[in-house]
Amino acid sequence: MSARLAQILRDLPQHRGPVIRRRDGRPGPAKPHSVSQRTNAFLHSIGITETLHQLRHRFGTTTYQAVRDIRAVQELLGHASPTTTAIYAAAASEVARAAVEAAGDLDCAA
Repeated sequence: MSARLAQILRDLPQHRGPVIRRRDGRPGPAKPHSVSQRTNAFLHSIGITETLHQLRHRFGTTTYQAVRDIRAVQELLGHASPTTTAIYAAAASEVARAAVEAAGDLDCAA
């Protein structure tokens, strides 16, 4: 969790229990699909066209690009397998282009 988010959560009024509550008033946390639907509706209402899932994907991709550590990204996203996380490690076009250029610089006479 980022330091900024940790501070936001610390600044919430003191209470116990879920931060996002169920809409039906029953005890316990909101169901994941409900959180997703509510968050998507909020995002769209403020002009953000991406869904929560798309933002998660962007987080995974940009985090991998920043640290180049598949295991770290796997832990952050909560994936059981690095194979699942591998989709976030797809080479960006500029990285692929640099790899091709580097291969062209090899001394083939050796």
